[in-house]
Amino acid sequence: MILSLAIYILILLIPFQLYFNFYKTFSVSIAQILAGLIFIVSLKKIYNLCKKIVVREYANKENEILTITVLIYILVMLLSIIVSDDKAQSLKYFIKWTSFMAIYFIAYANIDNISSLKKCLQMGFVVIGVTSLIGVCEYYQGFQNVYQWFSHSCLAPIIIEPETLKDKLIMGHNNWVIWGKELGLRVFSTFDCAIEFSAYLGLLLPFSIWIIKERRQIVYIPVIVLILSALLLNYTRSAYLSFLIVTAGLFILNYKHVNVKKVAIGIMFFVIILILSVSLNKLLREALEIRLNYSALQNSGRADVWLNGIKIFLSRPVLGVGVANYHNGLLKYIGANAVLLPAHNQYIQIAAETGVVGLISYCSILFVAIRYSFEVFRKTLDEKMRYIALGFIGMWGWYCIQSFFDTYLFGDKFSMMFWLMVGLNASLYRIYKNENKIVSGLNSNTR
Repeated sequence: MILSLAIYILILLIPFQLYFNFYKTFSVSIAQILAGLIFIVSLKKIYNLCKKIVVREYANKENEILTITVLIYILVMLLSIIVSDDKAQSLKYFIKWTSFMAIYFIAYANIDNISSLKKCLQMGFVVIGVTSLIGVCEYYQGFQNVYQWFSHSCLAPIIIEPETLKDKLIMGHNNWVIWGKELGLRVFSTFDCAIEFSAYLGLLLPFSIWIIKERRQIVYIPVIVLILSALLLNYTRSAYLSFLIVTAGLFILNYKHVNVKKVAIGIMFFVIILILSVSLNKLLREALEIRLNYSALQNSGRADVWLNGIKIFLSRPVLGVGVANYHNGLLKYIGANAVLLPAHNQYIQIAAETGVVGLISYCSILFVAIRYSFEVFRKTLDEKMRYIALGFIGMWGWYCIQSFFDTYLFGDKFSMMFWLMVGLNASLYRIYKNENKIVSGLNSNTR
């Protein structure tokens, strides 16, 4: 009970992290400290779960396939450090990212019933509503008014004298968008990057169907409208594309249970938001012409960036150039004049840093998690559990699509929430299997 409550608090803290810097060498957030404490307290449970993997007599080893793939991916990242040119850099980020991946084990070990799982998802949904509200407020109230500390260093001079920053300082923050001579900001809420914020919304927005179905309260409709508003004002094309494809996909998967009137109302709300956004902000009229604010992209499109990543991968195809060594790989294999940008493709960057072995192990995590979700969706007799599984299917669809265009997995806030959701996905599958076993036992007893 106490550990479940701690996980609820962790979900609340992830987007609102306060960092402590120690001797100017490393920093740690309150959320990371809390996750570490939960992990330590949960060590016995986590050990028992991992022990089941190697015990041959364990009857439900299928439940642990996702855990195995996560452990393999951690091992592959560790191996990539051996071949890394900058081992200190790789080791530093390996420790950081595995600490985030530990949240998977926290969620999987402690969320072992459907009630706790529902509370986690409800808490997450409320939190994205709050972050969306902050994003919309910062957009229409003025970023410099919402974040005074930020305005003094970056926003204020750009707002006062935008003409002086066309080619240099205007490119200093990746939340700017430019349409010709127009200048605007993308909603990023409490996140460092607008793209990371859009991906964070994608982790929980697909659960809207379950939230409405579960709670049956009209109060959640305005929350969903608020989240969609933040998504629209985020100006991330990959998020728009993911949203449209996932919405269509979920509609097709669930067409037998779809209420046409409710779908029509939902579409109407979305259209109203779009119209209001257009009328309130002339920049949105040219949304399809959004150009990201990296100065280097003026001379280097997505295709060129992807091609550079593929060249790095082909140069070191087995274990890659090492965790967090992508920029070093650019300098070594592309040249000193290489544009030091991320790969803008999650799969290419992982392949470049950890090789084909890392890419296969990473994709195995996605494959197993998606398989879990589809099995629960197709076979469970519990309607509410079915809608939760549908939400996970939507989450994975969004993540896999947007990963083709951005590399946000390595953002602190997104990464923590991502691995927590992976753990919840594994918990859902275990709960389904356990309930299925109980039903099968009851049926055999009645015979």
